Amino acid sequence: MTLISLLKREGPCLSSTLANLLIQSKNISAENARKVISRAVLAGEISSIKNVFPKREQFVYLRNSYGSDEFWQVLTDKLIESGSALGLALSALLARGGIIPKRDFGAASGSPVAMKKKIPFSIVWQRLVKIGLCIEIILPEIGECIALREKDERRYDFVSRQIHARLVTESIFITTMVQWSQNLNLISYNLARTRQDEEGKSPAISNYLFDLTGPSYLSPLVTRGSDANKPGFFACDVLLGTKVTLAQVQPFIAKCKSLRSIRNIGKSLFMLAASQFDKDAFHALKKEGIIPATPENLFGEEFAKSLRELNDFLFYYFTNSSSNLERIDSIMVALTNVKGAAAQLQGALFEYLVAEVMKHEGIVEIGKVFRSADGKKAESDVFIAKGYQEVRFIECKGYKPYSFVKHEDVKHWIGDQVPVFFDAAKKEKPEADIYVEFWTTGKLSEDSQLSLKKFCDNNSVRKRYKIKVLEAHDVKKRFHATRNKSLINVYEKHFAEPFYKEKDMDDVRGSYRLAGGPQLYFEDEEN
Repeated sequence: MTLISLLKREGPCLSSTLANLLIQSKNISAENARKVISRAVLAGEISSIKNVFPKREQFVYLRNSYGSDEFWQVLTDKLIESGSALGLALSALLARGGIIPKRDFGAASGSPVAMKKKIPFSIVWQRLVKIGLCIEIILPEIGECIALREKDERRYDFVSRQIHARLVTESIFITTMVQWSQNLNLISYNLARTRQDEEGKSPAISNYLFDLTGPSYLSPLVTRGSDANKPGFFACDVLLGTKVTLAQVQPFIAKCKSLRSIRNIGKSLFMLAASQFDKDAFHALKKEGIIPATPENLFGEEFAKSLRELNDFLFYYFTNSSSNLERIDSIMVALTNVKGAAAQLQGALFEYLVAEVMKHEGIVEIGKVFRSADGKKAESDVFIAKGYQEVRFIECKGYKPYSFVKHEDVKHWIGDQVPVFFDAAKKEKPEADIYVEFWTTGKLSEDSQLSLKKFCDNNSVRKRYKIKVLEAHDVKKRFHATRNKSLINVYEKHFAEPFYKEKDMDDVRGSYRLAGGPQLYFEDEEN
């Protein structure tokens, strides 16, 4: 058999594997087999990835097999077997659909921020990009990401909505985990750190990042000292929406094992939370003393179902579905008993309510990405097209009433997004009237009001588009103008209530002697 035929039959593999196949089929020496492979690589007959395996090993494959599921899986498995940090990072990427936000890569990759004899995750990132396996991209509303290199890079924009849905769902789950761990005194109150925290407060133990960390004073985790007790730690990573395999838990296992080998680090309790684990992954985590958790076994089937419904709704939203309002109400009711979740859901779901308001105004799309002539991208929360006569770009900012909209978001809309919308609209529908609108249920700060006024004043001279800014009272009027009772009720219930309402705990009385008390309580029974 020829070299090409052997590689077609075997699939992507290590050069040593291909050399052994050549030796067996052609009865040649190992040295000649290596030379045949080298000449084929130089001639471009087969492709290879160099300098990532020990002993000058190469990963060889046919050009048309690049990017296949088999290509990524075999490459990742072989890298993990060789002990490579690149393999752990690729496994983390595959577990998350091939795209990870830059801010989350450190925790997912299994590599430290910095450590002797360990490759920092920033270097892992750079090496993956340098050898061409990954690419740095910017997804609207998500930001900088690292992604597995695909043959058609235009596909990244099409899957950004799916990535966004997973990130929002995981965010709600992490918020729930914080409340749960504090209620159980697993983490000291107000000392939890999560990946959603502002920059500079990354959740970490030593040099390793996680999705959630916090010091713990539970007795099994405390180290007794002569002067003071040293707390231990609770750490958790979250990966929802997929059945996690053995290879995909290796990054988490690697950093847990590394932390346990470091002196002077407090005892730690590790948990990996996922929608589901395959059998091998589950047993591998338990073997390492790591808790394999799911939303269902932590918080019950109803909560897990609500998370799935949230993810599916954000991803599969259809404008004309009759069940949209019912689903939004159901999700909000089920999840807002978690402290902090209400604000996150308001931010995530407000645009869907705005789409319901506007669905009779033309063809409505959620989260449509536009490109300007110079390649810049911007996502319109709600986009409405009325033939070739009118296009409308609506930016939606759902907030609790009386909460201030971030000034950075206002500046981003004015300076970065609107120019892209205008450029794209002029290219696609040059005769259409262009509307750019900013809707919010929160308040605008003085700086934001000044920026918006200046923006409107400049436009009054150039008259590029028509600008509408709807603050909370304007938004309320717009919703009520629809005369859609179901829509108005959902808006009033979840977006216009002046205060966040936590579910009241049932009043539970203290213990008492059932057969005690005054004699008169028992007289009727005795008679």
